[in-house]
Amino acid sequence: MKLRQMNSPRRVGWLQTAIVVLFLLVGLSGFASAQNLPDFFGIPNQASPIGKLKADNDTITCTSSLSRQKAACNDGSYAAQCASGTCGCIIYDMCKNAGGTIGTGTEGILEVGFDFDNGPTLGFAPDCYPIFGVFTSSGKKDPTPEETDFDGVACDPLSGSVVLINGGWQVVVANTPSIINGAGGTLTGTLNLTTSEIKLGLKGKTF
Repeated sequence: MKLRQMNSPRRVGWLQTAIVVLFLLVGLSGFASAQNLPDFFGIPNQASPIGKLKADNDTITCTSSLSRQKAACNDGSYAAQCASGTCGCIIYDMCKNAGGTIGTGTEGILEVGFDFDNGPTLGFAPDCYPIFGVFTSSGKKDPTPEETDFDGVACDPLSGSVVLINGGWQVVVANTPSIINGAGGTLTGTLNLTTSEIKLGLKGKTF
């Protein structure tokens, strides 16, 4: 009777190939490029390397608005987008943030632009409207100001006075040793039409 050989040359070769491929993907520094949406559609793009991921959760609360205007934000920031030509802009100061890559802070500035004629029903409420926002703040973990851009939709309430917000966010300016080259994830929140208070929850990954 012949004993079955457990480690055949073919099996060892396959295992060695898999290890080499994994090593090339991860690289010497622990970075790898992730799949992305532009690649999915065949659109040329420059993908950023992604290192070791860790949870990055933040909450932002702004109790009262500094200004509210029935026009697009006009400071040239990410919030200043108005494809339809009928837009609104709201700006907050002294916003509180907790968590995230910068930690607790109380002097954040939030700017949100709303594109009202660009919703599914083209301006007929109730509707959901594209939004673009910028949040700039520092905190106890890092006193250096950090910019987070986000976009998504804000939907008219079917009852009551609370607008629901959903979208995504990305850290675009970060000079902190706590992250390598950014952070990003999903965004949820509310805007109270009676008090103007806005609350945002950011959940995602630091990379």
